[in-house]
Amino acid sequence: MLPNIPAPRVNLSLRSTDKKIRLSVRDNGAGFCADQALCKVKSFGLAGMRERALLLGGTLNISTAPGKGTEVRLDLPAPVVLNGKNSRIVD
Repeated sequence: MLPNIPAPRVNLSLRSTDKKIRLSVRDNGAGFCADQALCKVKSFGLAGMRERALLLGGTLNISTAPGKGTEVRLDLPAPVVLNGKNSRIVD
């Protein structure tokens, strides 16, 4: 198991088009095995993030490997505004 040391560099990117919003968080840290993290018993971190992305009609992708850093990319459909209201907000 790799030591839990903060990554020396973290890059954030937020991009928006008429149809999509993309948030990307990339670091040059220790990385990890994504499959093992997603299958951890009693842990809902990455699995919970992925589930919430799906509930919003989007996707969450994790690219990582031990010793290779990590990128987490969230893609969501852009909100649709009808009659001055965001269609994705439930009252």
